[in-house]
Amino acid sequence: TLYEWSHEVKTALKKTLLPPVSTVFEDMGFAYMGPVDGHDVQRLTAVLQAAKEAGRPVLVHVHTVKGSGYDYALREPEKFHGVGPFDPATGKVRQAGKETFSHVFGETLRQLAREDRRVCAITAAMADGTGLTDFAREFPRRFFDVGIAEEHAISMAGGLAKQGMVPVAAIYSTFLQRAYDQIMQDIAMLHLHVILAVDRAGLVGADGETHQGIFDLSYLSSIPGMTVMAPKNKWELSDMMKFAVHFDGPIAVRYPRGEAYAGLSEYRAPVVYGESEWIYEESEVALLAVGSMVKTAEQVRDRLKAAGHACSLVNVRFVKPADEKMIRRAAAGHRLIVTMEENVASGGYGDRVRACLADAESSTRLYTVTLPDAYVEHGNTELLKRELSLDADSIFEKIEEYL
Repeated sequence: TLYEWSHEVKTALKKTLLPPVSTVFEDMGFAYMGPVDGHDVQRLTAVLQAAKEAGRPVLVHVHTVKGSGYDYALREPEKFHGVGPFDPATGKVRQAGKETFSHVFGETLRQLAREDRRVCAITAAMADGTGLTDFAREFPRRFFDVGIAEEHAISMAGGLAKQGMVPVAAIYSTFLQRAYDQIMQDIAMLHLHVILAVDRAGLVGADGETHQGIFDLSYLSSIPGMTVMAPKNKWELSDMMKFAVHFDGPIAVRYPRGEAYAGLSEYRAPVVYGESEWIYEESEVALLAVGSMVKTAEQVRDRLKAAGHACSLVNVRFVKPADEKMIRRAAAGHRLIVTMEENVASGGYGDRVRACLADAESSTRLYTVTLPDAYVEHGNTELLKRELSLDADSIFEKIEEYL
């Protein structure tokens, strides 16, 4: 009885003196320590040592400030989240970066928002990374940063669409995976007009294997009623966003990280639902390339032509629905079809082409260029492509073997 009474007194005293959050974890059986200043190394070390010796589950509440110790990073924490070479004395980037796909997306969306008051943007704590910083400044009442809550971002987009808005949810490919259930049930099942701007699709380099955007073609294509597009260059990204705004239903536009490819600008056929774009049409080999792989396919075609092979190049554009008319046409006029995508093997565009050829009982051979059915470690993007046989030289050599 005495123990129970003293325990209640101690608990009441702690609830009075410590933050309310401590009692939540205490009620779950954790010892709560904090908040502790994470920049005070000596104090933090002492708390961690105490936690180590506690002999029970412990929650250590550490408070840190992003950019602590560097004034420029404190003022602009998003800008310094991931940064290239810069002058530490001024905080300025040493060399201006080239135009990125994210920037093209952001500028296009601003233009569309000026033309249509229904257009609004949603991000999950990545306004700068997704190119929406200027949009937020120009349209503060039509910009929503929900924090690191992708699931909520998609459900909110569905709610906005139900009320007649045209929401554009700009989320990195790898983070969009968190909201798969919401995409399926809160958007696609209700056939709501929500635009998913899938940034950082494909290999992203040194952010780590958790950040590789190599699954989105598979998981988005598996959802009934979903339309999935991928632009070959910056001009087509702009055209696809304009198409998406006037579309009816859920639609995703996926584009890679980094410099916006500006090649093949002379090929800019209007975006028509479910139709691919024939860039070159010859015979023998047909390269069907998805989005970022069109650039690589152009290099492969140059090598094949130099080796004496006739080669067609198709910009796939629509991963779902797949352009079956184009696939049958390619099968009828070529010995070999090669699909090229920056996505895992399972459930991607190559699988759709294989199914179409099987339905048509075609004898045309198929070679699918994909990422392996595995997690890809971090590293330089070009190096990873060479190691995974996704570069032009590796693809060319493999096609030569097939022929």
